[in-house]
Amino acid sequence: VARSDAAANGIARHVEALTAIHELGAKRGIDTALLPTVLQTGTCLGHHFSVETAKPGIRPEVATIATVSRAVAAFQWCHQFERQVRPLDSVRLGRLIDEPIRILTADHRLVVDDLATFQDLQVHLHSNLRGLEVITSRTHGDAWLGNLLVDPSDSRVVGILDWEDSIPDGLPDVDLVHLWTSVRSGYAIAEAYNVATIQELVGSQFCRMPNPTLPAGPLVMLAWLLHTSSGLRRATEYGLSTRWFDQNIQQALTHWKRAIASA
Repeated sequence: VARSDAAANGIARHVEALTAIHELGAKRGIDTALLPTVLQTGTCLGHHFSVETAKPGIRPEVATIATVSRAVAAFQWCHQFERQVRPLDSVRLGRLIDEPIRILTADHRLVVDDLATFQDLQVHLHSNLRGLEVITSRTHGDAWLGNLLVDPSDSRVVGILDWEDSIPDGLPDVDLVHLWTSVRSGYAIAEAYNVATIQELVGSQFCRMPNPTLPAGPLVMLAWLLHTSSGLRRATEYGLSTRWFDQNIQQALTHWKRAIASA
C-alpha cells in the first residue's frame, strides 16, 4: 500500500515491470516463477495498492560466496529479457546520467562546490561512454541481496523482489556492479580508477560481465548515480536523513574527486 505519491509511482513502475517480464516469458517459453504475480491493483481510501502472490523463502542473512554466486545468477536471469546491442546515444545517456544528476542536484543540502562536482562528473561520464556499442537488457535497478528470497535449507534463490527501478533497456553491468559493491566494505571508487575495464575490477570469479571492456571508473559512478538518485526518488515527504546524504552523496563525491586527481 502506497502512503505517498513517491510510493504510488514506485508501485506503478513495479507492476509495469512485472507485467512486461511475465508477458515476455510467456511468449518465449521462459519460466518466470522467480517473480511475484500481480493479482490486483487499485485505490482504497485514497491509497494506491497492489496485491501479489507471496513468494516463499527468507532474505539472505550473510553474503557467503555461494549466496553471492546465486545472486549473480538470479540477476543475470533477468538480463536475458529485451537483450539487444545498442549505442549509448544522447537519449540513453540522458536517462542513465542526466536524469539521476537532476534528481540529486535538486536537493537543498548540496553546496556550490558539490554542484560544480556534479557538472564535472556529468561531462566525464558523457565523454567516456557516449557512442559506445553495448549490450542492453531489462535491468532490475536495485540489485542487492536484500531484494532476493532464498530457501533457508540450501540458499537457492526462490524470489526476486522490488522491481520499481527496473527499465527495459538498461546496462546489465550496472546491476552487477551494484551487487558487487553492496557485498564489499568501503568505497570502490579509487579502486575502479586504478584499472582499465569493469571486468578487471570485479574479477572473473565474480562473473563474466555483459560488456567486459567498459571503463571501470565511469561504470562504478554510473551505478552509484542510479542507486542514490533512486533512493531520493523513493523517499517520502520526510526525505532521507542528513547522515544518509553525507555518507552516500557527499563522501562519494569527495572520493571521486580524489580518484580523478590521482588517475
